[in-house]
Amino acid sequence: MKILIAEDDPLTLDALASCIEAEGFTTLQAQDGRQAIELTPRETSILHLLHQHQGKPVSRDTLLDACWGMAYFPSSCTHDHRYLLGQP
Repeated sequence: MKILIAEDDPLTLDALASCIEAEGFTTLQAQDGRQAIELTPRETSILHLLHQHQGKPVSRDTLLDACWGMAYFPSSCTHDHRYLLGQP
């Protein structure tokens, strides 16, 4: 299992990583929150859409229309999942 540590103090970051790695985990380290979460424009639009609909389901059509545009119409749900995960 990988654990992400975001900490701006290098000494604290190293100490946390050492403790976590001593327990058998792998760590990914970032100097700040921005470095820890680098999103693509599409990922940002998905998060924005989900934030606008907090606590409510978002339909597949709404998600595709808002984040991929009208030109994107996959032929199957399986294709949707593979495309969303970055697989051809």
